[in-house]
Amino acid sequence: MLVREILAFSTEFLKYIENPKFSAESIIAYFLGCSRLNIYLYLDKKIDKKIILPFLKRRAEGEPLEYILKKIEFYNCELYLTKDVLIPRNETEYFLELICENIEDAREIWDIGTGSGAIAISLKKRFPHLNVTASDISEKALKIAKKNAFFNKVDISFLKGDLFNPFNKKADIIISNPPYVSLKEYKNIFEYVKYEPKIAFIAKDDGLGFYKRIEKDVLKYLNDGGKVFLEIRDEKDKIEQIFSKNRWSDKKFFEDIYGKTRYIFLKK
Repeated sequence: MLVREILAFSTEFLKYIENPKFSAESIIAYFLGCSRLNIYLYLDKKIDKKIILPFLKRRAEGEPLEYILKKIEFYNCELYLTKDVLIPRNETEYFLELICENIEDAREIWDIGTGSGAIAISLKKRFPHLNVTASDISEKALKIAKKNAFFNKVDISFLKGDLFNPFNKKADIIISNPPYVSLKEYKNIFEYVKYEPKIAFIAKDDGLGFYKRIEKDVLKYLNDGGKVFLEIRDEKDKIEQIFSKNRWSDKKFFEDIYGKTRYIFLKK
């Protein structure tokens, strides 16, 4: 079949999912080895329907496109993905931009719960002088993150362990996007999210468990004037209460691109 015919067939095949044409274009582009928009330069090129059909079936069943194609464009890099890591969101790109605006004279930066390595790799690419360390409790996630660091040609230290356990020094900036969904919430979450690793979502204490653990120990791991940047639940009052126990010299909340309170910045 010609690409133009495959495009029409694929779009119709995926008509019951959100934005079927985008998914169809993306899958075709994957097999053509070009960008999504450039498929229109190859409309008269022949392509085998049989190689595309299994991908279309997976997408029609609700599997995220990022897992089907095993890659995503994120901030300033391309990342390899599998179901062992969370799919980086647009909100995290905005979070990253806020962090970049507040790097100042920092040298030692930690990304705790790095997953695919999205934040750590993006920071290192933009600021090569930084010493970036990324940690995760999942060996499988670290394997993906290391592969992404290699593909993006950045030198990052990787540590395995839970929260601060792998670290034996101090940082200028500590970043984390920890799990913040309660078990009850997870049971009612969108079906497509359940393709992603459960460990990356669920937290104890009604989704607040990791924030409480971070608050308990984080000051011990910060240099004077050090900062903490966290993605949070859209529950400003509860998060503010957790971080009111320590005397921070500065504390700010920021909204995401959808107007939800999504980030907290703290300064020692």
